[in-house]
Amino acid sequence: MSGEKKSGGEKPRSWWQWILVYPTLALALLTAAPDWLERIEAWQVNIEKDQLAEANRRNSFFRANIDCLAAPFDWVETPDSVRVDATICDSGDLLLRVEAPETMPFLHPVRIGDIVSAQTASLDGTLDAIAASFAAHAATQPLNSSLNTATKLLQSRPQPESEAGMQLAQSVAVVLCQKFIDDRTLLRHIRVGSQCFDERVDTLTGQIVAKDPTSCRSTC
Repeated sequence: MSGEKKSGGEKPRSWWQWILVYPTLALALLTAAPDWLERIEAWQVNIEKDQLAEANRRNSFFRANIDCLAAPFDWVETPDSVRVDATICDSGDLLLRVEAPETMPFLHPVRIGDIVSAQTASLDGTLDAIAASFAAHAATQPLNSSLNTATKLLQSRPQPESEAGMQLAQSVAVVLCQKFIDDRTLLRHIRVGSQCFDERVDTLTGQIVAKDPTSCRSTC
């Protein structure tokens, strides 16, 4: 007598057999793969998944406009006690430096393409007003990374021989050197008057995560 028949048939034994038997399940897994990869990437850099795309855009902006970050800068204070500086990059984009009460100081890119595109959502709150003001100014001025707020103030006010000119010159921050020390951290060595600082910028969030006084030097 031949061997007994197996009830229910044989179950898949390898991964490709499972795909053949359950194609819908396989398709669902393949469709979900990009989402899980984004979740893993967001977890690795400690950023919310829905903020990951913008964080990567911000990081790309800083790398593409690295010379723009080296421009000297000075602060203008708004009625809301927000200190801001803006630099017009060679690309036509704007780089805002912002210090607000009870908020970690940060760098904020304003892409000229986003401003002129009707499909792009505008910034909200104070940043919206600041960006619109500088965008309107940029439209009437040559796009030159060296013509930032601090430089224009120096050109329009008395030279350092006067007391006011000396105070302005001492308030301008000069970037002596800068370099990326890892995939998301930009080290900037800055001099303000006779004092120097090492500043670390998280290029995924734009936040200035550290600013430590140090002796002045020419290299990073």
